[in-house]
Amino acid sequence: MNDLSRKRAVERRSGSDAGFTLVELMAYIFLFSILAVMVATLVINGMRSQAEVTGTTNTTGEMQNAAAALEYDIRYASDIQISVGGQMLRTRTWYGEPDTGAYQCRGWFYDSADRKLKRSTSQAEVVSATATSASGWTTFASNVEATRAFHQEPNSKTVDIRMEGDPAQWGIGTRIYTSVTNRPQSDEGGMTCF
Repeated sequence: MNDLSRKRAVERRSGSDAGFTLVELMAYIFLFSILAVMVATLVINGMRSQAEVTGTTNTTGEMQNAAAALEYDIRYASDIQISVGGQMLRTRTWYGEPDTGAYQCRGWFYDSADRKLKRSTSQAEVVSATATSASGWTTFASNVEATRAFHQEPNSKTVDIRMEGDPAQWGIGTRIYTSVTNRPQSDEGGMTCF
């Protein structure tokens, strides 16, 4: 190979390594933009799905805890009173072992203004409870909807509980639509709860 041929071969190689053309660069930017949008969409959808799952899980947990506590308070009560248009439930419930337990006053209040289910275990608070005072009780569950949370037919031992918990942002709500039958306990002691 002569010197001229070698020189042209070197020029051809260096010309092809000179870089990207404007068209190639624009095509790469366009493809990268499409890929970036797809990745961003996946990340955003993943975060939204996680928020939905977290909201649903938290709401379900709160509502299940409320249902279990309400069921215990109603089932093992010596006396039950529902007032404030079905928004307040007061019980005198046995807590503890059969030989060492004691009756305790338990109050439940659905605060429709704050959409919260509230609870009190203080005898003084439960005895003197009104809708205004009960709104200051401890929050047991948030984002709760109920038109009439508690209902009991006259002369019935069954209390109907109807409420729904909705996640604060996204997710699926949890309903408590149940009936709990009271197993009246022998009323020993003079504690007044209502």
